[in-house]
Amino acid sequence: MRRFLTIMLLAGIYCPGFSQETGQTFGSYLYEKDKITLTLSPPNNYTLFEMEYVRQSRSVSSKEISRGTFEVKNDQLVLEEFPSRNHMTLAIGSELKLQAVDVKAIDQGESLYAWNMTYANGQTRMEGEWKRGKKDGTWIYYDEEGNVVKSEKYRRGKLKD
Repeated sequence: MRRFLTIMLLAGIYCPGFSQETGQTFGSYLYEKDKITLTLSPPNNYTLFEMEYVRQSRSVSSKEISRGTFEVKNDQLVLEEFPSRNHMTLAIGSELKLQAVDVKAIDQGESLYAWNMTYANGQTRMEGEWKRGKKDGTWIYYDEEGNVVKSEKYRRGKLKD
């Protein structure tokens, strides 16, 4: 999983964060089970795609599953697919966790976890890894100018000294 996330970061995928000013949820959320990523980007666009690590070429390939627009309604994220206008829904558990209610390619009740968030100005706010639904590895937190303000190490969801 660490290699997969590192490759996604190196690929330069833009992953906006949670906007306190607008109350909108932005970010890239990973569904670990099938390596599906939901990217929410300003102003209100989404892309749902499946990632695959190709060992022979040491590269990541992606296949788009769905794209369109989204809006937040009563602690739910509603995705409207383009051009069909079909709707998919996720419950917003926190800025780091979304839960599938009715989403193409993701089982109902399954969770998606944010691994990279940014400030409204586009600077990375935090980044980290997940393993089996728990924080794992190094989580790095930045200020609005991009300076590291804190680094934490997790193992199986527990903060290490």
